[in-house]
Amino acid sequence: MQQKYLIFRAVFFIILFTPFSIFGKNIDLSKNVSHSKISILTCDPGNEIYSLFGHSALRIENSKNNLDLVVNWGLFEFSENQFE
Repeated sequence: MQQKYLIFRAVFFIILFTPFSIFGKNIDLSKNVSHSKISILTCDPGNEIYSLFGHSALRIENSKNNLDLVVNWGLFEFSENQFE
């Protein structure tokens, strides 16, 4: 019984942590700068005060590493106290 529990526990942790090891890769873009394209994505403005000027994100494309990454900032939670 103890051996089955240990096997189950080992398989559980392997399944749990496998996605993090697959997607957790380091790519050094400084070596392939000539293959990189950086652009700004901006959405249309909205009616609320926080969206009057739209919303922006930074996009980094690198054809050498087959990378298309969007870095977003300025997100917040309405449930926090400052919006009461």
